[in-house]
Amino acid sequence: MVNVSKFAYMALIVSVVFQISLLPAKADSGANPKDERLKIWDDVNADFRKFYAKALSEKKKKFGPVIVCSGGEMILFHNNERIAVNVVPEKFHFFKTVAHVPLAIYVSLDNHCDEFLPDSLVSELSLFKTKYNLAGESFKNWGLTDKELTAQHSILDDTNSFLDKVMAAKRVTRKELDAFAFSMKQRIYENADSAVFFELGKTDNQIALWKKSISQSDWDKLKVIIVSPHMPRNVNRQMIYFQALLNETQEGNRVIYMDGDPGQDEKALQLLSVHELDHDVAVSFFKDPWRMHRDLLGDAGKKFVKMHKPGNGGIELDL
Repeated sequence: MVNVSKFAYMALIVSVVFQISLLPAKADSGANPKDERLKIWDDVNADFRKFYAKALSEKKKKFGPVIVCSGGEMILFHNNERIAVNVVPEKFHFFKTVAHVPLAIYVSLDNHCDEFLPDSLVSELSLFKTKYNLAGESFKNWGLTDKELTAQHSILDDTNSFLDKVMAAKRVTRKELDAFAFSMKQRIYENADSAVFFELGKTDNQIALWKKSISQSDWDKLKVIIVSPHMPRNVNRQMIYFQALLNETQEGNRVIYMDGDPGQDEKALQLLSVHELDHDVAVSFFKDPWRMHRDLLGDAGKKFVKMHKPGNGGIELDL
């Protein structure tokens, strides 16, 4: 009798534990799930984003003429037409590529200073040397001035001398590599001058033709977007040209820079829509046309770090 009672008691305990396990788990009071009070505001913000996207689309329909410079092309969007013109002549690529020869040697060795070079790298450098010297035999075909021709030969000759020593020793010191790079400085600048003369010269000739075909009232509405990689955005040559053309002193009004790659026309036009709409917001809300060019929350960030030294913690937050 006693054994039956023990068995029944244990069965009751197991049953209770099983039933408890079926109950819904209680939220941890220390957790911070997205509760109902925020869900409705998420819905409100979703509507804001919808209205903003619609306004961007409407802005596009009000554009005046727009020029997008991307991947060597200058593209004019005007009167529902898209006109693309290549404005990078072969001589631009020539002068730029010759200047890339010592740069190629530098970047290939930059992570291998003060150590023995692997045979695979020495082999790659040897093949590259053969390739660029073979290309150098065409210098006479480029219609260069005597000064330009001498400069191109000196770039390759001095690169050859440096590279021969490195491959023979299978080693290069940081000091030697830096000295080689610095010795090329002036010649790289001279090639840059020549390359940009041809590029911006062709650009300016095309701009002059387009300007004649566009009314003055439309020309006054012209916006330009430069699409280029991130690193050369400061003192970018195309930015300099178009800011001078349109009498702009800074990026973001009629001349806009976009980090990007060729073939991103639509993305560039979308960015222009953002600039146009945010300009209206900045003027209407803050009476400052440039206010949306900096983080709206930035001033609050400055106040925070002034009141609370970063890294100390211990800030009471009623979340």
